[in-house]
Amino acid sequence: MGFLDWFRFGSKGQFPAQGSGAYGAEFGNFDLLSQLRNVLVPTRATIDLDKIEPRDSSVFQACLSSYNSAISGVNLCVKITTADGDEEQDDHEALDILRKPNPYYSLSDLWANTNCDRWAEGNAFWRVDLSPRGLPAAIYTFPACTFRPRWDRGGASWLTGWDQLIDSVWTPVDETRTQILHFRAPEFDWRPKSLGRLSISPVRAALSDMFTDDEASSFVATVLSNIGMPG
Repeated sequence: MGFLDWFRFGSKGQFPAQGSGAYGAEFGNFDLLSQLRNVLVPTRATIDLDKIEPRDSSVFQACLSSYNSAISGVNLCVKITTADGDEEQDDHEALDILRKPNPYYSLSDLWANTNCDRWAEGNAFWRVDLSPRGLPAAIYTFPACTFRPRWDRGGASWLTGWDQLIDSVWTPVDETRTQILHFRAPEFDWRPKSLGRLSISPVRAALSDMFTDDEASSFVATVLSNIGMPG
């Protein structure tokens, strides 16, 4: 009994009886094809893309670093549109708040976190705290996962406000004291959690490749740590 015959019989659970002298009798009633299906499961069925963290990928971080370096070299300016055209102003309150968004970090830090969330999550948020006069007093960036949109489920209003996760509690943002700026990727996320009010990460299509790259690196590291030679 050759291998192909063994495969044919074994896949149907029809191995020859014990003592017949044929290969495979000692395995008993074994459904080979079912076992192969359990092993050879399609990759996308076994990888939960929502649980892959792009920030852990060296490839993602290298690209993000180059992008942030390019952004940091951009000169800020304010243009006011008049009847005679655009007038550029070097001295403006908007420039002051952007150059020093808050007492704790700089504009470069603000953009670095904003770009990271926008590329990794598809969404980034600025929380703008207002002064008593209603002008921006400080700008902070928070993780994208700590904001969620609110809207009229009846469809009368596209967006009524935002909730922010504070101390594990979703709290409505007080828009009389705070404004939320939403930076989003081009592709809308039409899943039930936002129905188009949030976006999908631009690198989502490459998450399985990032996962494969990280797993391959971990495998090689394991082999080397055991004094092995990667083949």
